[in-house]
Amino acid sequence: MTFDENEVNPIVSVDQTTNYYLTVYSSEGSNCVREDSFTVTRSEYPDFEFFPSQNIVTCIGDTLIIFVNSPDNVVWTTMNGAILGTGPVLTLPQVIQSGVITATATNEFGCVTSKEVRINLSSEPDFEFTDDSDFFVCTGMDANLEIVSNDSIVWTDLDGNVLAMGTSITLDSVTEVTPLIVTAYNMFGCPGEQQVEVGLHPDPEFTVVDSTQLDVCTGSSTTFSVSSTDSISWYNLMGELIGTGSQVDITDIAQDSQFVLIVTNMFGCEVTDTFAINELSLPMPDLDTLDNLVVCR
Repeated sequence: MTFDENEVNPIVSVDQTTNYYLTVYSSEGSNCVREDSFTVTRSEYPDFEFFPSQNIVTCIGDTLIIFVNSPDNVVWTTMNGAILGTGPVLTLPQVIQSGVITATATNEFGCVTSKEVRINLSSEPDFEFTDDSDFFVCTGMDANLEIVSNDSIVWTDLDGNVLAMGTSITLDSVTEVTPLIVTAYNMFGCPGEQQVEVGLHPDPEFTVVDSTQLDVCTGSSTTFSVSSTDSISWYNLMGELIGTGSQVDITDIAQDSQFVLIVTNMFGCEVTDTFAINELSLPMPDLDTLDNLVVCR
């Protein structure tokens, strides 16, 4: 480091802490002298790092906390210069937009360092259900739901109990309307949520015209009848179809028999009932009492 030793107000570039000595003469060659000394201390510029990162990805609506490892005075400002906070920690509640924030650190000697941290918002994950997902089923049937997504999926009930993980779920033997919450988490942990429910198709309805159990004499015929707007099929106990429609004729009855009624509605839901025939044998006369029959003439 060099400078003109005779310059009154020298400008010095300081690269390290240095002691300087000043000597003032009343005139050239004079013995009247005044001396003084001073020290110029070189201070380093503040240095710091952002945590968790200098390039942050956060979820929409999350509270973001950023801090720096600096013991100096720190001021946080927007790109427009508005002050967001002071100190090493900055809390941003409910972040709703991306942007750049500047942290400016000033040490005790007035040395200043400014750095920028970029905040990027991650959009909520979006997903769709496949066309063959069962949002309605017949009572007692299984419901299968599946979504299209590359994110992590969690299925829960309304109380938060986890029912399944992954892109599909099967609900066994559904007997009541069942609400579900489906949550997708993207690579940044941001959630996207939908609430759906699995409903029940109405059961088929029918009314028995006479009775489901008839007493019929041997060799006779009878008819079972029901009233319904749905599709009706009649089967024997061997599973053979014996008729369709609201009534079925049973002929030449020779023994006790049972028949199964299946009513199917437009949704494919079925209800069943069993019809029975009690065969009544014909009365047989006792011919032994006719051995000595006397007939008047």
